[in-house]
Amino acid sequence: MAELLKIEVTEKDLRDGILPQNYVMTLMDYTAEGASTKSGIIYGINTELVYADGDNPDDNSSHAADLAEVSSVVVKVPQKLYFNPDDEKGMNWECNMELEVGDRIWTNVIETLNAVCLVCGDKVYKLIPYSDIYCAKRGDTVIMINGFVLCRQKYVETISELDITSGDRICKDRGIVAYLGKPNKRYRTTDYMDFLDLREGDEILWDRKYAAYLLERQTYASRFNDKELFWVVPRRRIVAVLNREL
Repeated sequence: MAELLKIEVTEKDLRDGILPQNYVMTLMDYTAEGASTKSGIIYGINTELVYADGDNPDDNSSHAADLAEVSSVVVKVPQKLYFNPDDEKGMNWECNMELEVGDRIWTNVIETLNAVCLVCGDKVYKLIPYSDIYCAKRGDTVIMINGFVLCRQKYVETISELDITSGDRICKDRGIVAYLGKPNKRYRTTDYMDFLDLREGDEILWDRKYAAYLLERQTYASRFNDKELFWVVPRRRIVAVLNREL
């Protein structure tokens, strides 16, 4: 999938330019194209080509989204975020601006593929809406933003000793809270409200109408954790804490 727009800019443009409202500028410092595993197996593909059958949702044999560059480094942030419940030009929710220059952020596949690109020399920068960013890392510290939670995957419990299928299937409506941050303060849609009473380690259930998705699709290309994949879940879609260790 080609970029919607690429613009050649100078270092002065980058330094002195003013960001669009509620946007973050990031440096795309990594590409998986042509990359290989530690054992030398090449897994990188050209992400501008469609490899899987787009008409077949079960065909995920080689999906371009597996290698989408969803991680980048923050180089410029807005001074503040704009929220007005009566203005659709603002964010859909009110929250604090928690990012700093130098943070590594993770965003969604569609946004990272279609974002406006600024090209300066051999470096590529993208303009990402703050509201589309799930989390950041500042050193080893994970910072969850926008009311998002990362959950460890939970497997379907084995029905019986004779069951040979459920033990390797992952639950699509529940998980274990691994990382959480501050809830959003309020939403433009007044029916929405973040689930407040959450702790790391809670087993949670989310709305079955919400199709949970992964922060990154493959561990071999992960920049967050190359040993584990995590569900991205908004607090407002959580309906219950099923189990909590006291």
